Amino acid sequence: MSATPPAMPLRKLAITAAVVLLLIVIGVVTGSQLWRPMATVERHVVAPIQRVTNRASPSEMLPDLVDTACPAVVRIGLGVPPASTAKPDLLASRGLAGIVVSSDGYIVTSGRMLAGRDTLPVQFNDGRELDAKMVASDPLSGLALLKVDGRNLAALQFADTDLPRTGQWGFSLTSPEGSGCAVQTGVIARDFAAGGEAQRSSVSIGPALTENVEGVPFIGSDGRVLGLSAFPDDESAGDLGLLVPGDVAARIVSEMLRSGAPPAAPFGILAEDLGPVLAKRLGADRQRGAVVVMVKPGSPADTAGLKAGDVVLTADESPISGASELGRALDPTATSIDLEIVRRGEHQELTLKS
Repeated sequence: MSATPPAMPLRKLAITAAVVLLLIVIGVVTGSQLWRPMATVERHVVAPIQRVTNRASPSEMLPDLVDTACPAVVRIGLGVPPASTAKPDLLASRGLAGIVVSSDGYIVTSGRMLAGRDTLPVQFNDGRELDAKMVASDPLSGLALLKVDGRNLAALQFADTDLPRTGQWGFSLTSPEGSGCAVQTGVIARDFAAGGEAQRSSVSIGPALTENVEGVPFIGSDGRVLGLSAFPDDESAGDLGLLVPGDVAARIVSEMLRSGAPPAAPFGILAEDLGPVLAKRLGADRQRGAVVVMVKPGSPADTAGLKAGDVVLTADESPISGASELGRALDPTATSIDLEIVRRGEHQELTLKS
């Protein structure tokens, strides 16, 4: 007959198990408390290293970016200049490029050399040549919108968020023979705010384009167009390193696509909403207002002394929160309009007279 095990060892075993369980619980709780600061430190130390390690360099990204963008870059034939063209020497020395901005065949280019031409041959990188018709041109920016009869075309988008940052990397693309692309890398060297008072918003790239071609896109690392080389008719010798910024071009092209005409410029002013980056860059003390991006030479705005980069705060003492509000305030029937502006951080008052 087997003996019954004593009760004392069982109690000791239960107590031992309870102590072990308690120690495990204490260890889990303590470890979780210690893990938070350790994880935070690791995140701050390791995450930046991982971001740098995982980020491809521009030279590594460039071939893929070119492969993607090149089909949307076109060569535009000018042929023999019409009798009405005022600058045959410029036509003889410069080519014309453009970019497809919609899959159904809308193309943006520089319009300075297109006077008197209704139809132009456009060469695509796949060997096709299609006739393009003029849709609209903007005399302030120099941008022109053409249309070919096409479908499912490769297209590029403008970087429309804000003014490109100085030092931002990018590359230009041309299609010299209408087949394949020539690439040149560079950076945004400066903007119009750094270049002194100007009549239009612009950015300069360095080095300047080596191809003697207008309508050339400068494309950023995200594949969007940071700027396009286009010039108003009154600029007889355009600097090929000077570009219409993508955010300005986006607004102008959007209006031409919508209405078939360039944006209205009452009193010779073209403005856009003031974004936070641009507000800081221009020395504005707030992020509301309308920033002047183009001023027509000889216009009432030009006569009053308005410059690109001026931030309009009020019109006839009414607050201006954006470009649309400024457009409504610029009544073309008014004989004069008083403006309060900020220029390089200083408040000024100007009067527009019709």
